[in-house]
Amino acid sequence: MKDKISKIIAGTALCSMIATTSVPVFAYTKSETVYSKLDNEGNAYKTIITTHIENSDNEQIIEDLSNLINIENTNGDETFEKQDNKLVWQANGNDIYYQGESTQELPVTCNIKYELNGEEISAKDIVGKSGNVKITIEYTNKEAREVTVNGRKTTMYIPFVVVAGTVFDNTNNKNISITNGKLVDDGSKTALVGMALPGLQESLNISKNEIDIPTSIEITLDTTDFEQNSIITYVTAKMVDLSDLEIFDKLDTVYAKADTLKESSKQIVDGANKVNEGVGLLSSKLGALPQSAVALYNGAQELNAGVNGEEGLVVGISALKQKLTDLITTSIGMLQSNNKVLNSEITTLTAEAGELKKQITKLTVLKTKLTDEADKTAMQTTIDELTTRANGLTARITALTKQEKTNEAVISKITPTEASQTQITALEKGLQKISVGTKALEENLAKLTNSTKELPSSLQTLKNGTQSLAEGATKFDTEGIQKVCNLINGDVKTVSKRVEKLNELSNEYNNFGMISEGNSGEVKFVMIVDSLK
Repeated sequence: MKDKISKIIAGTALCSMIATTSVPVFAYTKSETVYSKLDNEGNAYKTIITTHIENSDNEQIIEDLSNLINIENTNGDETFEKQDNKLVWQANGNDIYYQGESTQELPVTCNIKYELNGEEISAKDIVGKSGNVKITIEYTNKEAREVTVNGRKTTMYIPFVVVAGTVFDNTNNKNISITNGKLVDDGSKTALVGMALPGLQESLNISKNEIDIPTSIEITLDTTDFEQNSIITYVTAKMVDLSDLEIFDKLDTVYAKADTLKESSKQIVDGANKVNEGVGLLSSKLGALPQSAVALYNGAQELNAGVNGEEGLVVGISALKQKLTDLITTSIGMLQSNNKVLNSEITTLTAEAGELKKQITKLTVLKTKLTDEADKTAMQTTIDELTTRANGLTARITALTKQEKTNEAVISKITPTEASQTQITALEKGLQKISVGTKALEENLAKLTNSTKELPSSLQTLKNGTQSLAEGATKFDTEGIQKVCNLINGDVKTVSKRVEKLNELSNEYNNFGMISEGNSGEVKFVMIVDSLK
């Protein structure tokens, strides 16, 4: 609904502009950072949005859309006129920086619950208490979308990545832990960072029994005098980069090979059943053996050809095993290669993030030594830009790590099991026995007159072997081949399409305070929970 309203307002504004002025319309890039103050239960009570419009074409006039109130220029003397949600800036060739307040609901909300020694307690009552403390921050994704995946309508969510962090003093606190995150202990204090992905479980349609994607962060500690610094939550919709999805394009060939493998396995099963049926019929006709000796010998030749010929079962099972091995090896190789690329990028980004943090620390120290307010402001701007970049790198690292883990999960699922290998081996051994048996049968039937007494028992042995062959081929097909193929063409294929759709939703979510149609944008959220002291 918001997008539709934005388009209507943008269209109305454009028509009004054309009718009243000759100012040209140009595309711009709009970056928003949404800062929200939250109480200790997670309720937002004040939201301020800082906006940067990049005037790359040095336009004199910029038309923008915004539903903010109390708008003010934060970095310059450019003026604007506001009519409803339309802003006309006298840019004079400069970038525009402004901020305003918003009253609309955040796309990701949170609920904070405190427990002391296993009993729920309010935020105001827990201050100064001692004992075991548990803080649960539950995040909820409010941005659901109805989309079409594989020809079916379904509900998916904007893929928000949530990263939350805070700091505890080690003097009164120990045994500090956090779920879905990391700790950094410098001796005097402990910094905690955790991650949640609200809505992703539903978007990927993955059972929690397979992968439980976190929507909450839990912090536990033992305290003698509880107090809490602000909890800062960073939210972004940029979960993955488009290049990260190239692996799914490569999987298209895997899907095709899986279908071929599935059909080949079915043919093996059908062939084994036909051989078994043929041997059963042969056994039933044993009483007419003297009159049917010639026909029986011809049938043995056909049976031998079916097992040992150029298109026989022996060749078929060998080809089947090779196809299965090639398929699985190719799939695993592609995924492992992708993970190497991901790991390399994670290492590079981690190093870059570390350098940025060092720069931020140095600049922060330098700022304290400055006396000129303009220099302090400029220095703070630089610090903020570096912090934003560092946060972006952190989010990127998180996304790449998630993709790496997803690849590892896929690898574990398509890796051949010991049971499937055992079944293949058993089938090969069974065919080898049948191969020897059919050759011997053909030779012995040529001497039918001299071996009629021994033939019934030999024929029964053959019948038992073909029965085992048919049963083994069927079991291998249903419990091995079919499951592998269904996994590749089912879970893997479905998840890949949903991840591609999530990337589309991520790119579509480009604003919070409105944006004119045809312009690009990006938005990130910073939620700050009040301290408890």
